[in-house]
Amino acid sequence: MNCEQYQENISQFIDGELDIESESNLFRHLGECNECRGFLKETMSLRSELLNMQAATVPELLNRKIRAHIVASSGINKPIKHSFEWMRQGRTISLRAVGVVLAITILTSVACTSLWYRSNVVSNETVVYVPTLPTVEVRGYIPPSSHLNN
Repeated sequence: MNCEQYQENISQFIDGELDIESESNLFRHLGECNECRGFLKETMSLRSELLNMQAATVPELLNRKIRAHIVASSGINKPIKHSFEWMRQGRTISLRAVGVVLAITILTSVACTSLWYRSNVVSNETVVYVPTLPTVEVRGYIPPSSHLNN
């Protein structure tokens, strides 16, 4: 491979698209080639600067013209919405939001009740209470523990 191909691999590496084998070959080459190391350094610096740039603001008039052009060229008759339908302005509480909250509340309460019932009411163990049995004399023999009870 030549340096131009390695520089393409550098771009793929920065984008997270380079496979492991090509990545190890790239780093072996970077250990030997000053030109490609410089390209990597410049590319990473450029990427860092682009990530730290502030977003450009577009004047509202231009923004409306661009949106109108998109609508006209795409054949869509509806204007482009800025927000989701369930977040429309004018409604303080959306019916969908209320429905979602209600469903989550009901499912949570059913799950909690079911878990409580399983842990407190239903059990596979059977508790048997056995009362103390009276001392019985068998063929003239009285067990020693019965002497303590008398």
